[in-house]
Amino acid sequence: MSSSNISNAPEQFLSDFKEAFTKYLEQEKDDVSLQKFYKYNPEVFKTHSNQTDLKATINRTFIKMIEEFEIEKYNKKQPEWDDILQERSEVNHSPSKCHTTLSKNKEKSVSSSSSESLDILSTEQWEAFEEKYQAMKDEKKWKVGDVYVEDVIYKHAKTLKYEK
Repeated sequence: MSSSNISNAPEQFLSDFKEAFTKYLEQEKDDVSLQKFYKYNPEVFKTHSNQTDLKATINRTFIKMIEEFEIEKYNKKQPEWDDILQERSEVNHSPSKCHTTLSKNKEKSVSSSSSESLDILSTEQWEAFEEKYQAMKDEKKWKVGDVYVEDVIYKHAKTLKYEK
């Protein structure tokens, strides 16, 4: 996956996010996190709630800012996505399958342990994953029936936003 996925977000969103993130960095004295950024400025999340996949877009943009500002001290704490997505659904008056799926996935993966954390995948990790997959030759893959197992795993992994 390339950093071009970030460029899919509208320019106004990127501009607003960067401006708000810069102000957040000026006042943040401890570790930087998306959770704290949301508490500092939830409007960035709300005013751009028309993004197709708000959660993924914001997470990827956050990682881009971490890299761009060369921030070494940050943690991976997430805001309460269930609440954010629920509010988004109420505002849009039309809950979508995407929000329901994200909400259910979070419950299943996060609520199993209160100390469990999810790691946001960086652009470099996505690119390395993509590169390794593309380098695989079909004759080296495990075939079950007419399906290559690695292809199924790859397609599933592309839908994930976090690494446990």
